[in-house]
Amino acid sequence: MALAKLGADFLYGAEIAHTDVPWGIDAQELHWLRQLSGMSTQDLFRTVTAKAGAYLGLRRWAP
Repeated sequence: MALAKLGADFLYGAEIAHTDVPWGIDAQELHWLRQLSGMSTQDLFRTVTAKAGAYLGLRRWAP
């Protein structure tokens, strides 16, 4: 919450290739990220898709 109040830029990555990560943990983490940061649902999905991709140097796909 303190970081969000200071204007921190959040990114999110998932460990989906690891078999020892419990099912549903990503959804729980996203719930906590949204709740604790105060971001909107739209901002949350932008954070975990477009912003994370841009950070990795991936271009935005456009039809």
